[in-house]
Amino acid sequence: MFPSKSIKSLDMLNKIFESIPENGITPAELRRKIGVRSQREIYAEIALLVYLDKIERRGRGKNLRYMKKSNELNLLVSLLSKDEPLKAYSFVLAKRKTRKEVTNWVYGNTASTNLSRITAMMKLGRLLDLVITYGGYKVKKDKAVKLFERLLEEIYFKKVKESGLEIVDLGTLRNEIKKFVPDMDKKMFDELILELSKSREDLKLFPAPAVDDNILRDGIQTSEGVLYHLKLDSSRWGLK
Repeated sequence: MFPSKSIKSLDMLNKIFESIPENGITPAELRRKIGVRSQREIYAEIALLVYLDKIERRGRGKNLRYMKKSNELNLLVSLLSKDEPLKAYSFVLAKRKTRKEVTNWVYGNTASTNLSRITAMMKLGRLLDLVITYGGYKVKKDKAVKLFERLLEEIYFKKVKESGLEIVDLGTLRNEIKKFVPDMDKKMFDELILELSKSREDLKLFPAPAVDDNILRDGIQTSEGVLYHLKLDSSRWGLK
């Protein structure tokens, strides 16, 4: 589960990751290398790197070593590949929420440890310039498209795998995204889809060949007709 302690800074997280050689390093060697005296000072950063599958602990006691599991530290991609952060950040994509609301949404309760997990998660989101944390939690307006893109890709490629078809209708995509973002209305969905399509040549929107009430309800009306189907040719998030 997501660590319940908040990291101090992204600089320290990067410093720890970059200080671990291919053959690993002991906790004492790592502390000397990065210039800290106590393991407590880097406990949260180590726990987060382990959670994100960037490093692992091997051995016990005097034989304990930190080993790298990955040579790259792409924090946002790694973070959103995990269910808890993806669920938490998506929940605050459309509407500001309190810590208790987010905790209950992600974990189904508001136990103190889970509240701390959400606090740590949202602080990390703030450090990554993804969310604002004053007056409740909310994804920043200029980052909404990025998070929406991550959700869209996950749902699109899942549907393609299930159906064997490379085209998915917008009504299906919107209904699936609402499972992550319950406060997202059709207007917001349409705006994000259109904005994303402007920056991605590999995202194609097609008009429906024929129009009925369902297509009018779920599609996007434009001068080119009612856009109703979507096709993605690649993944920016490594999901294809």
